[in-house]
Amino acid sequence: MPYLISILLIYPFKLSFFPSLSTLLLLSMCVFFFIRIGVYNRGWKINAYIIIYINILLILVALNVMSIIYNGTNDLSYINMVFKYLTIIFISINVVCYCIIKNIDLFDFLRSFIVVSAILASFCIGEYFSPYIKHMISTYFISTDNIIYSETFRVKGFVSGGGAKLSFCLALAVMFSHALYVEKKNNLLILLSLIISVGALLVGRTGMVLTFISWFALLAITIGKPTIKSVSILTLVIVIILVGINNLDFSSDELKMVHQYSFELLYNYQETGKFSSKSTDAISNMYIMPNWNVILFGNGTFSYDGIINVIDVGYYKQLFSTGIIGFFLFYFSIGWGQYVSYKYICLNVNKVFCFIIFVSFWVVEAKEPIFLHGYSSRVLLMVFLFSVLDGRIINNEKK
Repeated sequence: MPYLISILLIYPFKLSFFPSLSTLLLLSMCVFFFIRIGVYNRGWKINAYIIIYINILLILVALNVMSIIYNGTNDLSYINMVFKYLTIIFISINVVCYCIIKNIDLFDFLRSFIVVSAILASFCIGEYFSPYIKHMISTYFISTDNIIYSETFRVKGFVSGGGAKLSFCLALAVMFSHALYVEKKNNLLILLSLIISVGALLVGRTGMVLTFISWFALLAITIGKPTIKSVSILTLVIVIILVGINNLDFSSDELKMVHQYSFELLYNYQETGKFSSKSTDAISNMYIMPNWNVILFGNGTFSYDGIINVIDVGYYKQLFSTGIIGFFLFYFSIGWGQYVSYKYICLNVNKVFCFIIFVSFWVVEAKEPIFLHGYSSRVLLMVFLFSVLDGRIINNEKK
């Protein structure tokens, strides 16, 4: 069951011959939980945390509506995003309550998330190196973002979109696998994290950077508490990576293209003396100082600042949509939710990795919104719901 949840909830897909299959299966699973277990109302009645969080989201919608009216715009993107997220919350409440009653805990879910991420990363690796697999994926799985995957070396596996959001979620899987490995010493977690790391490298640079940080943190923790077994395993992993890179079957043009994309920061530093890339330059140009009217009331849009074309930065999108009140209200609620989750998850997961995981969300938000949208937002939501619901379901309901 946790594996099905990870596929349908975290990594939804769209088949070309049945685009709504993933959504229908997820809704059917939710209805099944509601009818058979009847935990939905119980979860609502006994948990003030969730009710407060949902009320905050509704307040943000109201603030966005006022900003739209005040500025005379008609951009409903923020409202649509919030209501889609509320739908995911309602579904996730059923899922988490059912899991708890069936003695499936957060760490069972995280292990399934890691395994499914490794399967997805394997698809990405196969898509990159095999024209047949790439053609099969582009034929049978629909892409919903602005990247034409059939015409580029970028990959996404079987999900509907790639880029930074997917690479960040894969990096989360690597960080969680390392966090669990430190506590459980399960060698399978290292193997899975290695597969996911390669997939994240091919998907996008956001995940690539965080993956390197995670491996560095794991190495530092292992050196701090060395054992012959742990040091041997990490040494073997490093050897595999080096040998694998040295023997990759690239043409010179392909190798140059991959290197210049993945390590564009280093290439540009070597040529210009500055750490920069097209992405970092584009993002830095989006950081502007809005006027006081926009700061106080927003500008009634989700993607535009009224000065330049498009804004991708998550913090600006929130500010433009709801104004300064909604900005602080939203990020305070996120910080509070992460604090609650941190206290719960640290009971069984290494604290260093917990800190890195939660901080990484705030770093990536500076590039694009990931708290309310994308694969990683659903992982964070599941961690939060397990944190506030676990132990609150009636004990005699557990089997």
